[in-house]
Order: sequence, then structure tokens, then C-alpha cells
Amino acid sequence: QIWIGGEMDNEGNILISKVTPISRIENESTRVEPFRCYEDLEKVLRYFKDNGYYNHWITACMMASLGRRVGDTVGLKWSDLFKKNGKYRVRLTQLKEEKTGKKLAPRLNALARLYIDEYIEIVGIKPMQHYNEKIVNTTSAAFRKMLKKAIEVAELDYPLSTHSLRKWWANTIYLLHPQDADNLTV
Repeated sequence: QIWIGGEMDNEGNILISKVTPISRIENESTRVEPFRCYEDLEKVLRYFKDNGYYNHWITACMMASLGRRVGDTVGLKWSDLFKKNGKYRVRLTQLKEEKTGKKLAPRLNALARLYIDEYIEIVGIKPMQHYNEKIVNTTSAAFRKMLKKAIEVAELDYPLSTHSLRKWWANTIYLLHPQDADNLTV
């Protein structure tokens, strides 16, 4: 498989700007599921927290509460969450998604703020003193590795990955607002 990026000119010609090969072993499924219930998600979050992996804990919490991909989440800075006066932003500063290039500014919801406040207390950080620094000191690869370990320890036997946290968020929003056709975009 390949991903092709491009645009159309005024004459209707497609101008290819990027070709990205996607490696996958033939017949190997890459489909993952969302966490099936809150208790399964909580087992993973608890593994991180109980073992002092607070960078991974807050990364998972933010992915599950904001629906962002791992690369976009580990790249967040305190300035993306807070205004210079120390108050939370209503929305994250505009992000350009690493994978798709889409520009968006997701709402910083109450659950995400709750997790962030808890993280600040646990690690004893003062965000305004680190305003232009990243929130976590981890990488996407390190998070993936630790998530895999947490899933093993939790004995969850269905296909899960970092994308399962994003799917958890989307399913939760959908289930909370089943009659609202715009619930995911809101």
C-alpha cells in the first residue's frame, strides 16, 4: 500500500507532492479495537500510575480524553494548554496533525483538565515555569512499548494499540450523544 498526497491544479490535473510507502506484512491484520469497557482502560492507566510511569499515564489519559494521536499528544507543550495568565485555554492551541496534516484546535474538556491537574500535583511541576516546554519527556515509540506492556499485564486479549485510546474517545462521545449527528465534530 502507498499513501499519495497531492493537489489539483486549475486545469484539473492532479499534482502529486508526496508518496509514502506503507509497510505491512501480507495478511497481517492491523485492525485494533477501542477499549471495550472503562475497567479495561482503567487497568492500563493504573499500571502506568502504580509503577510511576507518570509521563505514560498522562499521555494515555490525554489521548483517551482528547482523542488525539500519540505523536500529537507527546508533542504538546504547556503553552498548548494554558494561557500566559495561568488559566486553562478553552481549546488547545491550533495543532497540525502529524499524520494527516489537518489543522485543528480541539476543546480542552473537563476530564482532560482533571487529569492534567492530577499530573501537575503528582509530579510537582509548575507549568508556567515550563511554559514553552513539552509536557512529557517521552516519545511515541517509548509510549507504544509501554502501552504494549501495560496491556499484557492487564491480560487484555483483544487487539489494542495506541489508536485504541483514540477510538475509546470517539466511541464514548458517540455513546453519550447517539442522536447528535455532529457530536464527533463538536
